[in-house]
Amino acid sequence: MATKYRSIRHCPPPPSLYPWLVFPHGKNTRNQTFYSPSEPNNNGYLKSIPELENKSILLSCHGWLVLNLCNKESQFLLWNPVTLESIHLPPLHLRSKQYVQEVVLTSSPKVAGSTLLLFVRNPNMIIFCCIEKHTWITRGYYDDIKVIGEDKSDFFDFPVVCNDRIFATTFCRCRMVEIEIIKQRRLVIRPLKSCGLPFLPSVWHKVENYLVESCGDLFMINVQKHYSEVMNIVVLKFDFSVMEWNKVESCPDRAFFLSNGRAISCWSPTGSGSTTNVIANRVHFTLYQDKSLYSYHIEDKTVSVSLPCPNLPAPWSTPIWVLPDGGVAKAQTEHQEEKQSQEARVLGHSQISKEEEKREEANNTTTTLILDELCDDIGKRIAENLIIPSDYMNFRAVCRWSRSVAPVKEWRTLSPSEELEKHILSPWLILPNTSKGLLVNSLVDPALGDNHKYYLTIPQELEDAIVCFSKDGWMFMSKELSLKLYNPFTKTIICLPDLDPIGQTYFFSSLPNSSDCVVVAISFFIGAVSLIRPGMDKWIHTELLKEEVDVNFDRTHTYPVFLNDSFYFLGGKNDCLGVLKIEEGETNAVLSVYKLDRPCSRSCDKIYLVECDGEILAVFVGKTERWVQVFKINLSKMVWEEVESLGKYSLYLCNLSTLAVPAKTPAMENKIYFPRFYGDSMVYYSLETRMFHYSSSDSSKDTTLIDSYGCKMQFRCCWIQPRRKMGRFGVGRNWLVEEKDGMRGGRVASMGLAVGEWRGKVRRGKWKEEEDRERVVIWLEEEAEEALDLVRRGGGRDGKGDLVAGEV
Repeated sequence: MATKYRSIRHCPPPPSLYPWLVFPHGKNTRNQTFYSPSEPNNNGYLKSIPELENKSILLSCHGWLVLNLCNKESQFLLWNPVTLESIHLPPLHLRSKQYVQEVVLTSSPKVAGSTLLLFVRNPNMIIFCCIEKHTWITRGYYDDIKVIGEDKSDFFDFPVVCNDRIFATTFCRCRMVEIEIIKQRRLVIRPLKSCGLPFLPSVWHKVENYLVESCGDLFMINVQKHYSEVMNIVVLKFDFSVMEWNKVESCPDRAFFLSNGRAISCWSPTGSGSTTNVIANRVHFTLYQDKSLYSYHIEDKTVSVSLPCPNLPAPWSTPIWVLPDGGVAKAQTEHQEEKQSQEARVLGHSQISKEEEKREEANNTTTTLILDELCDDIGKRIAENLIIPSDYMNFRAVCRWSRSVAPVKEWRTLSPSEELEKHILSPWLILPNTSKGLLVNSLVDPALGDNHKYYLTIPQELEDAIVCFSKDGWMFMSKELSLKLYNPFTKTIICLPDLDPIGQTYFFSSLPNSSDCVVVAISFFIGAVSLIRPGMDKWIHTELLKEEVDVNFDRTHTYPVFLNDSFYFLGGKNDCLGVLKIEEGETNAVLSVYKLDRPCSRSCDKIYLVECDGEILAVFVGKTERWVQVFKINLSKMVWEEVESLGKYSLYLCNLSTLAVPAKTPAMENKIYFPRFYGDSMVYYSLETRMFHYSSSDSSKDTTLIDSYGCKMQFRCCWIQPRRKMGRFGVGRNWLVEEKDGMRGGRVASMGLAVGEWRGKVRRGKWKEEEDRERVVIWLEEEAEEALDLVRRGGGRDGKGDLVAGEV
């Protein structure tokens, strides 16, 4: 069918640099809605393309789509959405239980030797067809799996073409193989030595690995799930020179797209354009039967969610990404132009680098002098108002002058002030951060409102360890088989015996350094419990004794709550309460199950259990955070009771920890804080307004949020609360670290730039006019709050502006 005879509605949108997200909908998928992430304000293009009617899209590759006629596993065709050309393949006769799991196209069908490979299950085999010869050939690989050393039931997964070579991985252990086509008639499968995946720590039961080619590079996207919910994403890049995978911390010139079990990638131009900012350095993915579009930022490890097509007609199917050939060609051309431009910039930069270094050194020197030139009285006045230890330490980290006007304080010997207790004893959200090669944990204090962050160093031995649980100021951390309990405020590490982390849920009852603490690792899938107490040198493994009730208790319903010497779980369809009892000195763990009426009739997205003032609360959160309901469990009657108000309490909820604490200020009462951010502000739910809001220091702002669209979710985070027992008011000796001499705070240094109009008049504390001195003092007094904010936000940074943490 020629393009000129088609109406616009029957023609696909023009090719773009980025893929189209295609939503099939209507009877027999007659209609399609195309959405481009490069047009985020456009709700999509409604089309009705004849070639896509009653067909499913199996693959988008080399500018072509591999289509399968719905309800007929044996009929396949290739279609080009730019030229509208179709290539029908010969019928394929599969057995009754066989199905096609993966598809790969070696090259454009217009290239000689182009071959379509189908990876079929039950039994496992590869069926391939050379487009020119139009004949299907079958190749089993049972013996190849045995040679690799895998279980005979294993199979090849996620095949991909990279640099004219076909790669695939085994499903169980992700061992890579190369598949070579010999004379278009037979396949040779070769295992690649020493290229297995590195250990990727995960406490979640389901892991999906996507192989994807991008501009000649081979990547793997490791998606860690708990059922349908994505809990973590890791990006790896294959180094062909040493045949090994390396973890990617940032990928500013690439974008990855996952949907419906398929993955594609494209080059994204570097720069500050609005489109680049929302697409590059991200993994964009969709979920089954979910209209939302999720974007994972590789560098800061956050996930933003949007609704690309809010008015999508029903019925609709799970979308898939499509990248027409025009977009591929354009991307490759621009990629080469960008590389040439970078090379030219490097050559030109080398000629003027010395001059730039001199100018940069002069600028840095000038900035430092401005701070040094502030009189000591002004510096001491600023330091006296920094009552929070982290603010005071950040100020001392700026330069030698700031250290001279702010002497070292023995925080543990000081009496706590009301303002200090408010900030120190409020729960903080720990976020993993490895940007710029630094190993730090950034903490966000919800009491401070907009963009207030502190930084804590963590030991090198905990690099790449993941947080599995948090309670009482301690974190349970896992790194391969190594398990550790870590207190980030006192820097205390308690090492536990090794234990296989796969499928385990970890938690502990009380302070790990107390005599009555018990650490538990439980797997409900196999009904096994491992526990250890202080003084033990090995885990005690025991069978989980439970009543004959088929109830699923796992992290779908969050981590357990410890109360009255028992751990409480929520399971089943939110209608069963599990009580795990471990007696003192006993090695058996007994799980009792209680049937409860379902408290919430609406379908919920998340459930959190939290202990609050001796009672167990359950917080039910609707899809996309449109509603929240709170219930408490009456343990004497085993019934749910709805909670209308939290009183003076605040709740802090996430997947790895839950806290309920008395609010430190009236403004924080009766609120539920989540690990979500609107811009730089934390998101919370108010039981008073029954709405979501974001934190703001400006009381005149309307902070209401309708849903979670436009917000960022944080992966691998946990709430933690400093405890008084670490010091007189919760500060340990190494609670926060200062920077070594010679480091300066980038944001604090900018405070000096704010008085740049006096730069020529300021000379080592000498002022040409007394009036100018008074103007500076008045300016500092009027902008005192802003100055304190700059100190709080600054942290210590080196001459390049990078954060560098040292020991006290």
